Amino acid sequence: MYRSLVYIVLIGAIILFLTSCFKEPTFDDVPFIAFKSIEYKKGSGTVKDSIIVSISFQDGDGDLGLNPNETNPPFDQNGTDYFNYLADLYYETSPDHFEKYPFNSNLPNFYGRFPRLTPKSSDPDKPRPLEGTLIYGYETSPGLNLLLGNKRIKFFIKMKDRALHQSNEIQTDPILVPPL
Repeated sequence: MYRSLVYIVLIGAIILFLTSCFKEPTFDDVPFIAFKSIEYKKGSGTVKDSIIVSISFQDGDGDLGLNPNETNPPFDQNGTDYFNYLADLYYETSPDHFEKYPFNSNLPNFYGRFPRLTPKSSDPDKPRPLEGTLIYGYETSPGLNLLLGNKRIKFFIKMKDRALHQSNEIQTDPILVPPL
């Protein structure tokens, strides 16, 4: 009995020691992103081709992402802050020289929205730091392959949090778009 009590106290002390050593990370409230990977995935059948981009992120107050119902200003569809994932497409015009693709209003761009990313917390009203990997996929259209087939493309990407802080800008590695 005494030995069991000693083990319980010892295990409790170790758990207390380990949890007191854990310090929550401290990040800036302005999101920070870094490029991880990009790939072009060929579809088959009814599945379209896609481009998959992975980026790592850190945010000090964990206010990344927007739910689909968050469409009141400043996140309304006609506003400049509707999108929280800002990706500009660049294409290779000569070896290792890339220019921004001049989308007109009739063609889709690569801006988008990703859902709320919620840090684990016992108090949901308390801002908490958040870090992880965001994997963002784009279904491509035959138009992309027609316009940019056999060319290399890359993206310049930023993200915004709900407080409208804009992250640093990263660029992906170039990838080859297959011809149509």
